[in-house]
Amino acid sequence: MRKSLLLLTLAIYHLTGFSQTLETPVQFLAVEKATESGTVTLIFKPGKKLTIKTTDGAIITTRDYLLAEGALLINQKENIQLDQIASIKGKVYEDYGRKSLGGVIAVVSVPVGFITVYILAWGGWPIIPTAIPFLGAMVGGIRLKGARRFNALEKWTLIIVEQELTE
Repeated sequence: MRKSLLLLTLAIYHLTGFSQTLETPVQFLAVEKATESGTVTLIFKPGKKLTIKTTDGAIITTRDYLLAEGALLINQKENIQLDQIASIKGKVYEDYGRKSLGGVIAVVSVPVGFITVYILAWGGWPIIPTAIPFLGAMVGGIRLKGARRFNALEKWTLIIVEQELTE
């Protein structure tokens, strides 16, 4: 009895050790732009907020969307073709350089701005006009860390990308 139980246990462990991983193709919404050095493709993160502006001027904000045959099915009700989207704003993968640059600009503008405004105010300059460029740099750095806006009519092309999802 013990030998057959041991044989059965080893067979089960052997099967799970050499089984195949489950790979299913998943569709993602992406934007693509052709540049001189090649094509740039950025994939939107699923489950994050998308703000869509259509060619007729409607603005739609959603987190729940499905991709079906060149169209977005939003909240299981509204169907928008990809060529009817004028601009789209959302968080994308592979955007580390832009986010780190935004963090550096936002963090560095605080002490540099404080020291510069303090020195100029000590010399008699007005505080508010002196601080405006540094406040603008801080706001610009924070905006770089946020979601990206893509103009789908002129520069970027909306596409549907299939990738293998391994579990």
